Amino acid sequence: MISKKAQVHLEHVIFNSYKTFLQKDISSSAKLVVAVSGGKDSMALLKAMTQVFPKSQMVVAHFHHGDFFNKEFRDQALSLVQKFCTSEYLLLEYEKSLDFLKSESDCRKARMDFFSRLMTKHNSSVLVLAHHLDDWLETQLIKLIRGCSFESLNQNLELSTFLIDAVKIYKWRPWIRTMQREILEYVNEKKISFVEDPTNSKKIYFRNWLRQQWLPELEQHRAGSKKALAFSLIHSLETLKVNSRKKLFPWNWLDSSISRLFWESLDSQRQKQCLAYFFYKKKFTAVRRTQIEEIIKQLDKSKNEHTLSFKTFDVVVNAERVSILQRNTKSSSS
Repeated sequence: MISKKAQVHLEHVIFNSYKTFLQKDISSSAKLVVAVSGGKDSMALLKAMTQVFPKSQMVVAHFHHGDFFNKEFRDQALSLVQKFCTSEYLLLEYEKSLDFLKSESDCRKARMDFFSRLMTKHNSSVLVLAHHLDDWLETQLIKLIRGCSFESLNQNLELSTFLIDAVKIYKWRPWIRTMQREILEYVNEKKISFVEDPTNSKKIYFRNWLRQQWLPELEQHRAGSKKALAFSLIHSLETLKVNSRKKLFPWNWLDSSISRLFWESLDSQRQKQCLAYFFYKKKFTAVRRTQIEEIIKQLDKSKNEHTLSFKTFDVVVNAERVSILQRNTKSSSS
């Protein structure tokens, strides 16, 4: 259950993101596993989460990357997270790697293996991450500079999924549309303690150079350009999603129908997308989410022929087609 303690903007962002992306799909008492490194972003997220959710609903997850490199920082980070969880009466789960993790990729895999075990242990389906808009922009720019296609960019912002033993797990990033400067303001306002990874200052790493030199210089030349660039990419990817649905959902626009066999091959989430795409293309502006859910519920029945009537349109079903027809108006083709 969401509590009502959110007081400042970033806490309300978490509250609203949860209601928008997760509330319908998970139990109100489901455990939330919060990944916390000890850095400023994750410590700020952890503090904000305690203002939004009951502490009994949260599991704090910290992964120590081992004693082979950067040991002093890693020990400090673990100690800080332990002290915070003790003072806030939060359940902490942590693990130290016994293997030498040679690369960022090795570290990421070891962390995710640990998080996956925790999700199973606590029967949780939500992993909460402190990624923000600066993180997202850096990752997409690195992909483009490496020559990746535009379609390969990460189009799942707040929510993405993966499977653990055939169980769907959500990676939830409530602050993914938030600039890091807002998080720093929150850290200062709430006097949140954190530790800084010394490797973050080394510009020999391409991401660090991008973060500490290229993007700040861009911002210096034109104020607001970093945020504008990020949202330009997001809006372009949204357009790409819409265009790709032309191939995904083969509507016959002339008679506003789609194959029933194709419809029944889709899972419920894709059925929602399929209907939403139809109404978007046909410019049905007053269709509500509850109506889409009702259509899906009714179409799940085994009747060969039936009609669902709404205020401005009818859904007509037979053995071969699902048709959506505007009432008393001539449906225009797209």
